Amino acid sequence: MSWGTVATAFVLGGVGGWLIENALFGPRNSNLFGKRLVPFLPVYAFGAAGIAAAAPYLRSVPVLARGGIYAGSLSLLELSACGYDRAMGPPSWDYNGSCIDLPHAAAWGLLGLGAEQLALMGESSPAAQLPPQTTVTTR
Repeated sequence: MSWGTVATAFVLGGVGGWLIENALFGPRNSNLFGKRLVPFLPVYAFGAAGIAAAAPYLRSVPVLARGGIYAGSLSLLELSACGYDRAMGPPSWDYNGSCIDLPHAAAWGLLGLGAEQLALMGESSPAAQLPPQTTVTTR
């Protein structure tokens, strides 16, 4: 996985996360959108970059386990971001008094699996990465 792919995932994740949140929760969550100067959410950006970096290494892991890995790691990222967010002022999100919850963790797992597929689209198969065979002809 190239750093260019990870950087692209960072930018697309930040903007895509803003679009997802705006489409689903924008009218109800003025704290999340009222203080943003640009349509970008860093928590989604870091999550997408992490998935893009990890996806090639997790290819051989069963899909259910990968979903669990993404659900757990993205929930931890969300918990860290929530702690920082609350320290800086009014929280941007709140799941009934908590920063994380089980339904959202499941959603992060599914979103992680989808983002993984996007990150791997540019990857070629392992066989395509092998050097071409050399043929030697003798006279």
